[in-house]
Amino acid sequence: MTQHREQHWSTDDEEAPEWHERITKDVIQAITRRRKDLGLSAQDVADATGDLGYKIPRNVMANWESGRRKTITIPELIVVAEALDIAPVELLFSPALGGRFDYLPEMLSDRWSALTHFTGEARHSLEMYRLRLYREHERIWQELREEHHDAFQLEFRPFRENWPPGSQEKLDAFVAAVRERLQPVRAHLREIGLEVPHLASNLDFLDAELPPAEHRYRPGGRMKGSTYHRCYCRDAATGKPLGKACPKLGSRKHGAYSIRQELPNAEDGTRRSFNRSGYATLKEAQADLDHVLGVALGKDDAEDLALIADLLVKVADEKVQLPDIEETRNRLKTGQDLSTRVTVGEWLDTWLAGKKIRKSGLTRYECDVRIHLKPRIGHIHVDRLRVSTLAEMFTAIADANEEILENNALRHALKAELATVPNKGAENRARRKALHAELAGMPPFRRTTGAATPQRIRATLRTALNAAIPEGLITLNPAAHVKLDPATKPKGLVWTPERVAQWRETGVKPSPVMVWTPQQTGAFLDSVADDRLYAMWHVIAFRGLRRGEACGQLWSETNLDDSSLTVTTQLVQDGWEVEESDPKTDGSFRTVALDDDTVAVLRRHREQQRKERADWGPAWKDTGRVFTNEDGSWLHPRKVTEMFARLITASGLPPIRLHDLRHGAATLALAGGVDMKVVSEMLGHSSIKITSARDRQGRGRGRRAARPPPAEDRGRGPHQGRGRSREGRAEGREEEGEDQGQEDQGLTGDRHRRSRIAHSGDPVAPRRSLPARPETAKGPGQRLSDLGLL
Repeated sequence: MTQHREQHWSTDDEEAPEWHERITKDVIQAITRRRKDLGLSAQDVADATGDLGYKIPRNVMANWESGRRKTITIPELIVVAEALDIAPVELLFSPALGGRFDYLPEMLSDRWSALTHFTGEARHSLEMYRLRLYREHERIWQELREEHHDAFQLEFRPFRENWPPGSQEKLDAFVAAVRERLQPVRAHLREIGLEVPHLASNLDFLDAELPPAEHRYRPGGRMKGSTYHRCYCRDAATGKPLGKACPKLGSRKHGAYSIRQELPNAEDGTRRSFNRSGYATLKEAQADLDHVLGVALGKDDAEDLALIADLLVKVADEKVQLPDIEETRNRLKTGQDLSTRVTVGEWLDTWLAGKKIRKSGLTRYECDVRIHLKPRIGHIHVDRLRVSTLAEMFTAIADANEEILENNALRHALKAELATVPNKGAENRARRKALHAELAGMPPFRRTTGAATPQRIRATLRTALNAAIPEGLITLNPAAHVKLDPATKPKGLVWTPERVAQWRETGVKPSPVMVWTPQQTGAFLDSVADDRLYAMWHVIAFRGLRRGEACGQLWSETNLDDSSLTVTTQLVQDGWEVEESDPKTDGSFRTVALDDDTVAVLRRHREQQRKERADWGPAWKDTGRVFTNEDGSWLHPRKVTEMFARLITASGLPPIRLHDLRHGAATLALAGGVDMKVVSEMLGHSSIKITSARDRQGRGRGRRAARPPPAEDRGRGPHQGRGRSREGRAEGREEEGEDQGQEDQGLTGDRHRRSRIAHSGDPVAPRRSLPARPETAKGPGQRLSDLGLL
């Protein structure tokens, strides 16, 4: 009998459609339901199939739904399913239709079991497995009756004297055929706890040959399982449980149902079973019993059966939810431990504990795990993590930004109001107290999640889950398949006069990443000429060291006689603490050639440091660093950034980040004609593509950088002069022209090709009149600072 919500067919009804017609009708009803749920017309679906390359006309759709067309081909089913954004199998066996139907002719099944069976997710659902065994038994029995018709007729002749000659031989052959072909199926039915069909009265002796029904288990079979109804009523006189003698047990609402499933014996031979009680209805109890049987269905390996039995015993003892059938099979197939399940949070902790990477990278991973991953998905078992779950997590992270912005705005408003309330007066003090209490009850100021943060979180999770695959915890990494909107990195822009004017008017930076022109870089270095760390700003601006690399540079790795320094270490932050670390990448281990002016600047800086060391005496901390605090201790990278920001403010120049000063070094070198590969090696880029991106940032200003206006020499450091006459500037321009005509001398040449930059017209701090530099008396009018172009 095929049954669903729209229609009930009876196979005894002469007007009932054939089995194949009923299946087709169900598919068409599922298509119609899906189309209406999506709000699509038949023409919409027809157009969509055309876009997929297999046009199904609208009239065909209409004929299906009206019943005039009673067939649908496999290609049509596949294309229509894709157009309706649904799996084809869900149209074949739509769970939405409900009820039971003929999965095969005269083989009843619920639609969900049929769907999973059809896709192979549940190779044999329990109910269908039972039906298949009985159908197999019936088929063999009918074949035997036809093949041994004469012997079968003897059943109706109870008196042997009435048998014709040769009857006994025919009967013996019949019994032998039953033993050979039918008895194995009957034995299997008995072993798994199912009732064995009756054959014939004169064949009853065959049942005695079957194995006992209790406590037997063979690979591939199932032990006997049962449901029973019991209550906990006691005899009023004796206090003993009444058990089956309770007169109320005849009522379904009295007592509770329980299940018992035999399991393979333990290694020591102890009998084991799965027991659970407390079911309100027989249907609930039978469903769980079928579930328990389904967990071990079809397992022929004795070791696998023992593992599943261990799992079910633990589930029964701990009274936890029954394990998912498919999940258990997958875990068994991949060699995972069935008795323990690892959550995402537990695995992330294990993974982090085993990571052997730099502290800064580990800190980033820990931040992603602590702030985003564990709070949102840490409770999910790692083998239950799905792509859809991760998609929901990233949506929630994006939605949280709106909440953060709203809370921050409210907190700002309260703080602003608090600032306007005076301290004097009882009413004012009460108002201030109320505002303080309201602020205390609000979330603190928080930063929103940037556009690139979801990409970083996904990368962290993907790396962690990749490590879980060899451990057998998962077979597929869902983080590798979740789709995110691409994060667009901020475009690096040059501070052109127009952008500077706009910034001065509005105070808004055009982009988070901004690069100074060569003239602006020169103006900044002029303004910080008296700063004790001038040499560090100079090296970053022209040689492109990273902040941590500059803070960590050692004198032992700085060879001024050879005009080079080697980057072998850096100082990084861990929270607020500073620690020494290897450079960022393998490419960051590098030797950087120094131009003559940079060498001169570093020599003067070393003399200054020696004087500071003498002034501090025994309190001096000998760290061996090139750039230090006045007492020789390490520079704090964050304080260096803050110092740089204050110096920019004092100079009156448009703001950039300290890292953008490094970007400027790339732009200056590329604009001066240095080969991109050489610049990439100087900056320690892991790929020349990164250097190429820097080239695009400054390309718009390239011609101006190559031909800057004349200005003072950038090579001097603190306390070096710049006074020059007008005639001297003209002479300097002539020398500059000769300089530009020289050919490259290469990395090992005695002289570097030089290109100098000059001041822009941007307002800067007033220039100081300083004494002339004695050791490098270059002609006046030379451009700002030697770039060391090779």
